[in-house]
Amino acid sequence: MNIGILLIIGLLVGGWLLFQNINENNIQNTPASMISSLPSKGHVKIIGTAGENTISSPTTRTACVFWKIEVQEIGGRYWATTLEEVSEESFDVHDGTGTIQVLPDPSCELKLKRENMQSNTSHDFSPQMLGVLHQLGIETTGVLGLNKDLQVIEKFVRSGEQIHVWGDIKDENGIKKIIARRITIPSLG
Repeated sequence: MNIGILLIIGLLVGGWLLFQNINENNIQNTPASMISSLPSKGHVKIIGTAGENTISSPTTRTACVFWKIEVQEIGGRYWATTLEEVSEESFDVHDGTGTIQVLPDPSCELKLKRENMQSNTSHDFSPQMLGVLHQLGIETTGVLGLNKDLQVIEKFVRSGEQIHVWGDIKDENGIKKIIARRITIPSLG
């Protein structure tokens, strides 16, 4: 392979890794703010409790305030994500000093405990799961009607759970809201 091509690939990979490291440091170094004293704009991090109004997650019908679903298909030796979708409903978070509405960003990242995830492979899909996949426009069979090797990962945040929300302040007619870029449920131990 040409040394110039290898150099370009190395620079691209290095740039991507640098961006990821800067982004992670930005998240880690953002101090948590009290909801009652949030700034009017910029990046913020809050720690609070997820509100009470719930929705149902699409595949497991878990009562939650927020969900994310990933559908992956085996491609060679690796799982490739073919669909990634998050709930569009906003939800409240309160911290004892106030309450704020959280608006999920479509690319919102979730870092959760294992108890907040469900994973199923095409070998154990229920009829309900197949119905959900068809509603999402996912074909479960391929050439000659053979079943595809699929994996569905559903993540969710339940009402009442302590969560960390990192995102950007949005002001709508004097009412502050957070556009969530990352939601984390801290580990218990």
